[in-house]
Amino acid sequence: MSRLFISIFVAAFALAVFSLSSCGGGGYPQKGKVTEGPFLPPPPPANSGTLGGTLTVENLPIGDDPGDTGDVTRATVKVIDPSEEIGDLPFANPAPDGRFALGYVPAANLKYLNLNFNTPIDLRGVGVAATPISINVPVQIADGAHTRVNATVRKYSPPATAALRSPSTDDVTTIEVEYEYEGPDGARHVKFIVNFRLGKLTLDSTGSGSYDDEDEFDDDNCDGVSNEREAEDREHREYEEVESEGDVQTISGTAITVNGIVFNVDERTTFKDGLKLSQLILGDLVKIKGYVLPGGKIYAEKIELKDSGGGDDGGEEDEEDEEDGDD
Repeated sequence: MSRLFISIFVAAFALAVFSLSSCGGGGYPQKGKVTEGPFLPPPPPANSGTLGGTLTVENLPIGDDPGDTGDVTRATVKVIDPSEEIGDLPFANPAPDGRFALGYVPAANLKYLNLNFNTPIDLRGVGVAATPISINVPVQIADGAHTRVNATVRKYSPPATAALRSPSTDDVTTIEVEYEYEGPDGARHVKFIVNFRLGKLTLDSTGSGSYDDEDEFDDDNCDGVSNEREAEDREHREYEEVESEGDVQTISGTAITVNGIVFNVDERTTFKDGLKLSQLILGDLVKIKGYVLPGGKIYAEKIELKDSGGGDDGGEEDEEDEEDGDD
């Protein structure tokens, strides 16, 4: 009798377990069955695409000190929109092998993929310890599509043949950028050099490895986008520009106040002549240019330390700033 009772109990238990697993009432999910709840990823945002690729840096240390190496994880890859969401778009640090993924990006016919890092080389020849490198690659983002950019930034080595050299190139103040692009608007292979001392951009339009003066453009920001192109972008910019010059009233790791205006600072903010936010103190005379973002937040695009002592140096700085214009 006892053996019969045990057999019936085991059979009943097995039937109960089978029933629970088959109807989804308990146990582990069946193989191949899609589970509901937190296991499902959220749906992609409407009207957005993805952006990813690789960043390689050759023969250029990354950082602020001469002993720094080419650790690409210290670089920043980000999206810049010239007309809509300045300062509020995705950014990331590449993995050790250079790969990066920015996830979902609002669709648009023109955005820039910005490649940003410091190198402990005085590329402009102005006596600073490090030079910020900020290269912009034009990209298109389409709804449901993926855009890929594989970019290489390297110290430029002029060809041995003098005929292939451009007068605006040298091996001291020039970098070379090469990238492969695949996006909704097609595929392309682009190669150009930027001379930081002269503020010149030269394209290799033939793909022959030579740089011709006919393909040379002014590029005051040394970002791979000509002055003419940037002027066209500014015409389409809908945000109100803000500019203020005065003493630093308050300062933190994310904001700086000048003349009662709070400018938000992040990794997208550029500093003139290798300046760092951590170097500023209360009372420093600075000039800040920025934009009013949706919601009233003010984003600092450029920060420059001015000479508060007056005299000849201050006059030279003002004269230089007038020549720079409204970059």
